[in-house]
Parts: sequence; structure tokens; C-alpha cells
Amino acid sequence: MLYNETSYSATNMKDTRMRNFVSRKLNLGSGTDNREGWVNLDIAPLPGVDVVHNIQTLPLPFANDSFDEILCNDVLEHVEYIPVLKDIVRILAPDGVVHVRVPHFSSRNNYVDPTHKSRFSVTTFHF
Repeated sequence: MLYNETSYSATNMKDTRMRNFVSRKLNLGSGTDNREGWVNLDIAPLPGVDVVHNIQTLPLPFANDSFDEILCNDVLEHVEYIPVLKDIVRILAPDGVVHVRVPHFSSRNNYVDPTHKSRFSVTTFHF
């Protein structure tokens, strides 16, 4: 197994502020994987990135309940992920879904990248 892929939903998060974007989908840490119809956020001002922001600088620049779907592909292993996940829950709408893909701790490629701060197993997000 090279990746852990998990989806979670959040409930009980309510706020009356308006969202800043028409799209209700966030691609967090998009890099060059920009998706049409999504808000693409990355630390680098790459072509197709809608919001340039370091996800370790919290809070994320969105109102509560801004997104129905959030994608985190190959990003959480690069940050202290617990504070980031807490803020993801804040911006996720009730009944929203978060898709997470991170390298499995047993993948040799996981240890090649010196920017990886965390290791993940199939049960990491069951806490």
C-alpha cells in the first residue's frame, strides 16, 4: 500500500458568515494539480492557483462552513497536521466531506522526501 485514502464528514459546525468563493470545493495544497470548479490553494503562486497561502498559517483564509468538499492530496505529511485538520473542520460545511491522501508509513518513498514531517498508517485518522 503506497497511500492511505480516507474520507471524513463533519457536522455540528455552524456560522452565518458568507463564503468568499462561488465554488464550494477546496483543493488544499493543489500544487500543479489544479481542478476546474474548485478553489485551488497552494503556498506557491503557480499557474491555476486561486489562493496563495501557507496552510500552516492559521486560520485558513475562509469563513466557517465555506466548503462542502475538501481535497488534501499529498499535503498533510508536510505539516503539523492536527492544527490544520482542526481548521479544515472549521471551514467544512455540515455534512461536508474531506478526502485525504497521504503516503503510507511503509512506503520507501515516504522516507526519501526530507520535507515529510509525519508518517501515517491506515488507522491514523481513526482518533
